[in-house]
Amino acid sequence: MHQNLVSFVAVLILVIVVALVVIHQLVSTAGEKMDQVVDKVQGYIDDIVHPGIVPFTDITYPTDIPSTIEELYGTDNGVVTCAATIQSAVNSYFDKNLFLPKEFNVRGRLADYGLVLEHDNYVIVTFRGSANSKDYARDFQAFQETFLDVNGLSYKGMCHVGFKNIVLGLSGLLSQFLHGVNKPMIFVGHSLGGCLAILSAMYFAPILPEQRYLITFAAPRFGDLDFNEAMYKVMNNRRQIASMSDFIPQFPLSVFGGYYNYLFGKGMELIDFQTGGLINNHSLLGYRATYEGTCQKGGTSPYNNMKWCMKSLAL
Repeated sequence: MHQNLVSFVAVLILVIVVALVVIHQLVSTAGEKMDQVVDKVQGYIDDIVHPGIVPFTDITYPTDIPSTIEELYGTDNGVVTCAATIQSAVNSYFDKNLFLPKEFNVRGRLADYGLVLEHDNYVIVTFRGSANSKDYARDFQAFQETFLDVNGLSYKGMCHVGFKNIVLGLSGLLSQFLHGVNKPMIFVGHSLGGCLAILSAMYFAPILPEQRYLITFAAPRFGDLDFNEAMYKVMNNRRQIASMSDFIPQFPLSVFGGYYNYLFGKGMELIDFQTGGLINNHSLLGYRATYEGTCQKGGTSPYNNMKWCMKSLAL
């Protein structure tokens, strides 16, 4: 019953957000912007439902926190650590306990979207997923624009407008917290946060250390072919993790609105896990459990030696 209610609420939210996009199209000729439309109705939607993530009552980090960026990026233990930092970013949004290990200090908070964490040997920029109706409106603001003249770089191709606008809004804080950093750096995020991690890394690429890395979980599509190719050149060390049972990485559709083109990134790190529900198959905890070894792995898929996690998880 609870599962059906959650699915119904999720569908209701999607319908409302799609309606917002239609409203945007209708009022654009009168000069009213999407932000204004969203702000007018956001309060009403949040009074009815609170979509998205919920705070974690407890966050466990591995007992052996990776000591180098190579270990953080290249091992299952490192992936679990990155997932835990996203959980801390979620709790930061709710002003709850971050449960950070002693190895990490908070270098800065990225408004309510994420954290900049510092280790003795590296820096982590971590982003949460969608948490409220305004985030969902940004998710569905899937029109495309160029990402040109960013810190001296001009990227070819077109990217997702909603994600781009969030990163531009955070650029001042990011610039402040990343200024003078000469340690290796990794950008991580789940769902919406995965796209924010990608675009933030691209935005600040000219001033980042040469040792820069990217790990995303369940990120939606964020750009066309040219823009994806530009990202590949800037972020050589990347792990874009997606589950075959998760529908979010398949959106926006390849052709959105009959005009905009979105592509599934090449070299995706595909896994699979089953939670018994459409919404829970997108859960960060399911992704974390796959690399943590707390769910059974019944062999490998014929595609890219994917980890195969078929245990039913109570998330």
